[in-house]
Amino acid sequence: MAKQERNLSHRVLVQIKRGLTDDTPLIVWQHEIPLLESVHGEGTVRVIEDPKAVLDEGFFAKRNDTAKRAPSISLGLDDVFDGDVRDEYSRLLARYGQHEKVAMPVVEYVYGRLDEGRFEKIVIRATVDELSERQLRDRLRMEEVEYPPAAKKDQLLSLLTSVTA
Repeated sequence: MAKQERNLSHRVLVQIKRGLTDDTPLIVWQHEIPLLESVHGEGTVRVIEDPKAVLDEGFFAKRNDTAKRAPSISLGLDDVFDGDVRDEYSRLLARYGQHEKVAMPVVEYVYGRLDEGRFEKIVIRATVDELSERQLRDRLRMEEVEYPPAAKKDQLLSLLTSVTA
């Protein structure tokens, strides 16, 4: 049976049009885009379709230098949300504050109160096998597990699952 694809929130590069001459780039979770549009206005937030081309232009890792990572990888553009959903809701409350026109927090205006459950249906926590290679490396470092510098995702996942099992 094929594994069902889950709609996870990824890190994305967006450009926010704040005025005639002010376009601000920002890396956010996909689930933050409706909040940004609520704050800055509908149609002001544009997802950059090929962020790796934009961020990594001119970057060339030295041959055999696995410690250097392209900016798009260092900034976590392949990452999926793997945090605590309640903590994320609290972070968004603090980050986006009160709605300018309605007497409620922006996150509540867009997603409802946390106890209503809408936010938890939209922002799904990734499982270990859904994490990016960068996230797996970070988890292994937190567990103080050594891994080969050139290890790929399958090998990193195998190491992590053997440690956490």
